[in-house]
Amino acid sequence: MTHAQLTRSAPSLKQRWLVLALFMIAGTVFMVDPVMAQAMEPVVKTSNIIRDTMVAICLSLLTVAWGVAGYKIAFNGASFRDMGGPIIGGAIAGSAAIMAAIFIA
Repeated sequence: MTHAQLTRSAPSLKQRWLVLALFMIAGTVFMVDPVMAQAMEPVVKTSNIIRDTMVAICLSLLTVAWGVAGYKIAFNGASFRDMGGPIIGGAIAGSAAIMAAIFIA
């Protein structure tokens, strides 16, 4: 490699704004043109599949947390105060997937 290739400077602020503007224009074209929207359809399908899978996993985690807590309270003599941590953790994990699904949709 030559010395000129090794001492390449970072892009200037003007160049960065130009690249950002070009990406914004390309994004606008993708959103406006129906042909481009059809090109994005596989990406949308894939993201919907991933979203639905994550929601199912987190809801099953919430169900398991409530089930384990209920079992320990009913059969092992644990109090509701002892099971507060797993119940709250399961509720946060389960509701996080639902909130993400709401924001994505």
